[in-house]
Amino acid sequence: MAKIINHQTTQVNFTLIPRKPINVDVDTTKLKAKLSDIFENSKTILTQFPEIVILFDPNNQISINILRDQNRIIIANNTVTPYSGRPLESFFKFVKEAVDIIDNNEIKDYGFNILSNFDLENGTMDSGDFVKENYIKKEKFDTLGTLKSAGLKVVYEKGYC
Repeated sequence: MAKIINHQTTQVNFTLIPRKPINVDVDTTKLKAKLSDIFENSKTILTQFPEIVILFDPNNQISINILRDQNRIIIANNTVTPYSGRPLESFFKFVKEAVDIIDNNEIKDYGFNILSNFDLENGTMDSGDFVKENYIKKEKFDTLGTLKSAGLKVVYEKGYC
């Protein structure tokens, strides 16, 4: 098997789907204050459109995307770090606090995603082929042609894990 090198995490995010439609008046002031409480040197930029609210902290690479038309909230840590050893305690704490602030009602569904990239030692194989050959049944994909990229996705349902 080819050896993985340069494995980096490019984003960790939570996607939250409330049971009821997202309230038009999400309290962005409280979200900004909570970012400042949890993260050092927090500086928040607010961008607001009728159906989208984006809060971004460039100093800590934290973003909150409130997508009213899709009824979902994506809270992301966009810091590029080595895959292992990434500190997530403050990020998880902020997600919990943000849910309490946004909480127009209970969260119906959520997803936790880790986006990463890697190289293979000596260019022995394309990373998409590596995932195909080592993590999925390649016979199912042979008819599709050349696989350019691939990933693994785990979906959890609240209350069942």
